Amino acid sequence: MSPAGRLWEWRSEMFIKSVIDDRGLSGKVTFVAANDMGSGEELFVLSAGEVSRLPFPLDEGSEVDENIYDTLKAASERTGALTEAARILSIGQRSRRTLLYKLKNKGYSPEAAEHAVKILEKKGYLNDNKACRDTAEMLLRTKHYGRQRIVSYLVSHGFSACDAREAAGELDENELHDALICNIERKFPDIEELPREKQQKAVQSLVRLGFSAGEIIKEVKNRAYRR
Repeated sequence: MSPAGRLWEWRSEMFIKSVIDDRGLSGKVTFVAANDMGSGEELFVLSAGEVSRLPFPLDEGSEVDENIYDTLKAASERTGALTEAARILSIGQRSRRTLLYKLKNKGYSPEAAEHAVKILEKKGYLNDNKACRDTAEMLLRTKHYGRQRIVSYLVSHGFSACDAREAAGELDENELHDALICNIERKFPDIEELPREKQQKAVQSLVRLGFSAGEIIKEVKNRAYRR
């Protein structure tokens, strides 16, 4: 008999050993499946929603056949993916694409990952447009990036180019100018007095932070004029 066959022979003798109903605290129910020989146990943790969608009743002593096993396994994986997705979003906002990638990288199936993402979108916890705008504002206010660097960052983190450009386009012009001044003061406080070659290198450094050469040169001239 093949290994797969032996495995199913063992599973065919499984039954529900116990049911731990923790919906009042964690919102989940744990089904402990065991076999008649007492040589193994398997846990299936289901959300309350997954329990309510089970097509069959399960109590202590219920037999676990192949169909029940596969149903419990899939429901438990969906519950795990949703729990992990919520944990990831609790750390910080993510794009839909990035969240899917992280879930699959954790070992969840594409189906379970997609299910978790759709649930969070439906509940309003995952919104690419809002996350994109919020991330753009965060990058401006904490990293002091310019518009182009912000667009590049957003696209590299899973947001669409269209959403990234739109979010960057909505940023406050005064705050963007303040970000440029902040970078100049921190990196090149005497930029207007630098020799031409060094000044050009400073401008290129600021361009890499997302500011246009035109706005940088304009600010350099304004600083020189104010002196």
